[in-house]
Amino acid sequence: MSAHQSYKRPRRQIRSQERAVIANVIVAMEKEKELNALLCPLSHNSSRVAEYTGASKRTIQRINAELKASGTVNPPEKRYRRPTGPKREIVDDFDKAIIRKTIDDFYLKKRKVPCVVSLLTELKSNMDFPYGRDKLRQTLIEMGYVRVGKSIDSKRRPLLERRENIDCRYAYLEKIMEIRQTASPIFYVYEQWIDCGFIVKKCWQGPTPAKGHKVENIVDSNSVIMVNIGSEKGYLPNAQYVFRTEFSTGDKHGQTIKEWNHDNFCKWIEEKVIPNLPESSVIVMDDAPYHKKLINRPPSYYATKAVMVGWLASRGCGEADVSMRKTHLVKLIEKHMPPEEYVVDSILETHGHRVVRLPPYNGDLNPSELIWGQIKNEVQSKIVDGSTMEKILNLTSQALMKVKPEDWKRCCNQVVKLEKDYWNKDEIMDDVIDGFLVDAAYDFGRSNDEDDGGSETHDDTDGEEDDDD
Repeated sequence: MSAHQSYKRPRRQIRSQERAVIANVIVAMEKEKELNALLCPLSHNSSRVAEYTGASKRTIQRINAELKASGTVNPPEKRYRRPTGPKREIVDDFDKAIIRKTIDDFYLKKRKVPCVVSLLTELKSNMDFPYGRDKLRQTLIEMGYVRVGKSIDSKRRPLLERRENIDCRYAYLEKIMEIRQTASPIFYVYEQWIDCGFIVKKCWQGPTPAKGHKVENIVDSNSVIMVNIGSEKGYLPNAQYVFRTEFSTGDKHGQTIKEWNHDNFCKWIEEKVIPNLPESSVIVMDDAPYHKKLINRPPSYYATKAVMVGWLASRGCGEADVSMRKTHLVKLIEKHMPPEEYVVDSILETHGHRVVRLPPYNGDLNPSELIWGQIKNEVQSKIVDGSTMEKILNLTSQALMKVKPEDWKRCCNQVVKLEKDYWNKDEIMDDVIDGFLVDAAYDFGRSNDEDDGGSETHDDTDGEEDDDD
């Protein structure tokens, strides 16, 4: 740079709020020029600054107090604002099927034990998975996977499907394959929740929660639940039901006053399903809590002694007495626990039908999921910003009418093929996994053999930060 050249400081962009303050100062000075006098006396500092800047007098006084106290002005505290953007993305069943297949390929084809990091890398390559490790862990938990054991040579834990889920799937496949050998028609129940943004989600995805666990209510004040039932021959005639949730307006917490529950489900079964079912039908449904209300429900461990004794007396136990400790009454209840009999099963069995429940986390064994994939593509191609719920329902009804019996037949055939794939894969997977785990010297201590991914998130990373991409 030559001697006669001067350094020019880069110009800073003036924000809109700063421009507004400058404009207020200009306007105030123009007024003083016209009046040839001050707008406020020189002794009234706060009033003069407020007049020039356009800020309130109270704000000027507060800033002045901060200057006198510390010599600096602190920026205003940031306040949390509730997000107003679209709802978070949901990993649908088709993506979950790819995730499940990718995990199986690690064991059966690549002959490697997968962890979250290696699985995420593979998913980003195969299906352009748009999320990071946290989202993948959450999805794996929703699918019933768990990280178990510890390798002597590595801190990473292998991903395995929960043993109880595999056992439930085996029992279901054995039962449904036996039913397919008979002439009994098989019908699949499906319940889909739709909100005003056409975010479609199953009403229940996992197993019934254990006692004391809170069940999340997934519906909101502007949503509907579409309930139907179908088979390889198409929808069951006159069985579709559209249920709109309602909330009280006076309750600030938005308490539900009309919700899809056991009573409404049983009413739908009795009024719309049973009158239209062919004889000796098999009904396949998931294990949502409102599908599994017990006929003779045992008392809670926190019930009063009188309730416990009364229930035991109804079961023919004469030794129970209110003078006994609750610990002894609980043991008697467990001893006289009846086999699980559900209200819905009893209603259908009374009319000569049978209920079979899907294994947890295996919604892909319900052909209605494939049908709804077709409906979602049809509706989402016609939705525009600002679409009302009524318009979305109309579009959904039109898409439902386009589903033909041939579509149901095709989807049911895909499920039959998937059942065979699960049957063959599960048979060899145990031996394959056992071989890998023995070779890698994994320790499966019962005290700490399972991790649901909720507390420890550092044992499958390579020292990197654990943020989503």
